[in-house]
Amino acid sequence: RTMTRAADFQSTIKRLEEAVGDRLLTGELLNVGQKLLSNLKKPPQVTLIGYPGVGKSSLMRMMLGSEDLPDLVGVTIFELRNGAAESVRYETDTNCGTEQAGRASQHDLPAAVFRVIQTMPLPQLGDMTLVEVNLTAAPEMQARALEWAMETTDITIWCSQDFDARECAIWATFSEELKDHSFLALTKADQLQMKGTLRALTERFEEECAEEFLGLFPIATKQAIAARSGASIDANRWAASGGKALYDSVLNHIDTGRKADLDYVHMLLAHVSPKDAGEMPMHAEQAPSEPVVEATSDIAPMKRHEALDTALTILQDCADEMVSSSAATPKPKELLAHSAQAAQALATLLMDARSDDTQINALREDVLESEQVIMLLQLEGTDTAARDAVSALLQLKKEMSEVAFA
Repeated sequence: RTMTRAADFQSTIKRLEEAVGDRLLTGELLNVGQKLLSNLKKPPQVTLIGYPGVGKSSLMRMMLGSEDLPDLVGVTIFELRNGAAESVRYETDTNCGTEQAGRASQHDLPAAVFRVIQTMPLPQLGDMTLVEVNLTAAPEMQARALEWAMETTDITIWCSQDFDARECAIWATFSEELKDHSFLALTKADQLQMKGTLRALTERFEEECAEEFLGLFPIATKQAIAARSGASIDANRWAASGGKALYDSVLNHIDTGRKADLDYVHMLLAHVSPKDAGEMPMHAEQAPSEPVVEATSDIAPMKRHEALDTALTILQDCADEMVSSSAATPKPKELLAHSAQAAQALATLLMDARSDDTQINALREDVLESEQVIMLLQLEGTDTAARDAVSALLQLKKEMSEVAFA
C-alpha cells in the first residue's frame, strides 16, 4: 500500500503544535488550528456496523490480521485501540466506567455494559482504531449506539448479508457526509455463493445502493482470515476472498484523508511568518530578491460608501443563493462553495478601496482572514465547517453594517 510517510506526518503535526502552543496563529485561524490538531492526534476510526450474526467480529479480525482478540457476545460497542500495554475499560449505559489491566472477558462483563474499550499493543492499528457496533433488538439501545457511531466514526463499513428494508431505513438516517466515507461489506459471500444467491444480491446492491456507498465488497471472511493467518500472506487466497479489495480500499481512503489533512495544515501554517516559525536564515549563495515596485494606477480608489454598499450586496446575494440552492436540506459543500466565492469577492473588492481609511483597512484585514479560514473549512467539507463558514460571513456582515450606518 502507499501510505503517507509517518515521519513527515509527525513532523507536520509538531509544527502545528508549535504554531498553536506559541499562539503564532491568531483569531479564527487559531481556533481552526486547535480543532485540526485535536483531530490529527487520533487515528481515524473505522466502524463496523451490523446486526448480530452477520460476521462483524470476523471481519474485524480480518482487518486486524489476527484472531487473538477477546471474544465478547452481546456487547453493543467494542472498541479496539493500539497501546503500550493491555488494558480494558467497561462503560455502562449510564456512562459510568471502570478500567483494569488485561483483556476483556465475557465472564467479567459488568451489568448493563454498553461499550468495551480494549487497548492492546498492536502496531497494525497505528493507522486506525477499529470499532464494532452491534445493532441490538432494544430500540433505545440501538438508537443510542447509532447516535454514538454517527458522532465518532470517520469510516463506516456496513456489514450485511442482504441489506434488507430495515437496514436501508437505518442507513437513510446517516448524513451524506458519512456516506461519502462508507463501504458495504457483503459478508459470508462463500455461503451465499453456495446457495446460488450471491450474483442476484450483488446485482441488486449495485443497482439500488451504488450512490449510498463508496463500494460493495463481497467477502468470504473465513478464507480471508486464513490467507493472513500464517507467517506470510497467501496473496492469491487473500485476493480471491475479497478481503484484500476492502482492506486496500479502506487504507487508500485513510491515506487520501491524511494527505488532505497535510495540505490543510500546510495552508494553515502559511499564515505563520518565517520569523515566528523560526525559519532558517537565507543561505549565503542565495541572493536577496529584488524589491517589488508597486505599479501605479490612474484608477481612483473606490469610495467608502461604494465599497460598503457593494460588500453588503455581495453578502446578501450570497445568502439568497444559499437559500435558493439548498432548499429544505442544506448541503455542506454547496454552502461552503457559496461562502468561499463571497469571501473571495469581498477580498477583491476591498483591495480596491481607499487605503487611508482606518475602518476600511480593518475590515479588509478581517475579510482576508475570513477568506483563508473559509478556504480551510472548505477542505474539511463537514456540516460543522459549513456552519462555521456561514457564521464567519454573518460576522463580517455585522461589522460592515456597523461601519456603514455609524
